[in-house]
Amino acid sequence: MIAWVLACGTAPPAPPPPRFVRTGLYGEAFEPVAWTPGETVRGQVAPRVAECVELGSVGLGDLTARIAAGIPAPDTDVAWSPDGTKLAVGTFLGEVLVLDGWSAEVLARRTLAESAVKRVLWSADGAELYAAEQSVDGFLHALDPATLATRATFRMADDLESSRPPGQDDLYGLYTLPGPYALDRYASGDLLLVGAHGWDGAEGRLNRSRAWRLRRTSEGFEVVAAWPSTAADATFLAATMDGERVAVAVSRSSAGPAPDLPVGGVAVLDGQMEPVSTAVPEPLAPWFDRAFVWESIGLHADRLTLGLGDGRVWRHDRVRELGTPVLAGDVPIAATIGHLVDAGDSVLTVTSGTSIPYGSGRPETHPPEAHPRENTLWALHPTTLETLWTWRGSERLQGLTVGPRWIVVGVSPADADPARHGLLVFDRQRSGTGAERLAASCATGAPVFWRAGLAPDGRIAVVSFPEKRGEDVVGVYRVSLFL
Repeated sequence: MIAWVLACGTAPPAPPPPRFVRTGLYGEAFEPVAWTPGETVRGQVAPRVAECVELGSVGLGDLTARIAAGIPAPDTDVAWSPDGTKLAVGTFLGEVLVLDGWSAEVLARRTLAESAVKRVLWSADGAELYAAEQSVDGFLHALDPATLATRATFRMADDLESSRPPGQDDLYGLYTLPGPYALDRYASGDLLLVGAHGWDGAEGRLNRSRAWRLRRTSEGFEVVAAWPSTAADATFLAATMDGERVAVAVSRSSAGPAPDLPVGGVAVLDGQMEPVSTAVPEPLAPWFDRAFVWESIGLHADRLTLGLGDGRVWRHDRVRELGTPVLAGDVPIAATIGHLVDAGDSVLTVTSGTSIPYGSGRPETHPPEAHPRENTLWALHPTTLETLWTWRGSERLQGLTVGPRWIVVGVSPADADPARHGLLVFDRQRSGTGAERLAASCATGAPVFWRAGLAPDGRIAVVSFPEKRGEDVVGVYRVSLFL
């Protein structure tokens, strides 16, 4: 060092001070350090909002032509391995990837299906990776994580039936094929798989859905239990687990007599896939003629909480109106609830942007003004549903990912500034208002898919995709890791 200084006349530049990230300090490497806003750490005052460091990203294929044609957000799934060292990705273009959880280096990559790989999940010990596709066959694959070679398959179309592959110009044709709408794991290691199929046949619209409890054996997949006894004339679009219990959202688009199922509500099943209760909220007249439940099922202990498309948070003994219709002049406006999680100490939910209720009969296509409770993150009391805290900014909110400490919400700008696409991260361990709980903001530069992934230590995986800006398509389809 002395010789270097004498030769060059100056000392080497000091490395920049480490940056404060949510779970520590990040300089040349990550160092886990607990800190609180305003605290002095290593001679620096900790900020109120942490920096968000992108660790790496990987392109997931070219969606330019599809985005230009107007496809919706590309269905993509991410799943962290149990030890947080790897990330699995299932893509809209039919690929499965396994990435290093810190560098995003591609460890394995395989095209698995001609259509989307819609769900990915690790076994409890990380020794196997499961991938479920929306396709003519609707396969669930058990894969070797190192090579992505197939070890076993389960074909949902055997129960749900199959339908013709859609044409290349059919933007929504993928969703007429049998596919997975939930893939989760019981404590025993058994898998929960929920599949749905809705398509147009010679006799009109047809639906088939079923939920399976599957056991991985040396022979392949064994069906331990299933509900109902045969595939239902309905669509099961989401499910939530709590221990052995499963809550399944039941909808329907087919014609003819309705099945004996809680259409417009939820069925709660025990570990043997036997119904133990059902909940069907009454429609919110006159604006809606049916209730609708999507990714908004809270199941915790003996509580079942639903977020409804009409803007209500619903329980059998109480209702909280958040985005329910109000009049803007003589035009009704609403903010739907599509995401809800019962986190034990609170019920967390997000109200959407403003829309006109489908049953209002109004010809307007654009709401005349914003609903007063649109685009808001809500934390509600777990029993009374009273407001604990909220957050609302100028961004549009989508998605809700909840871990033991962190809450992740996707955001997109109300204006045309691409720099404001990204994620907001809230700290459940902080107290105070939503603004005081805001821990970090992560910029992606492009719209994000609503389903993010949280590692055990708080690292975040998120998928972003191109968007149309005028006549151009800007951005890339990629997965990014943030610290």
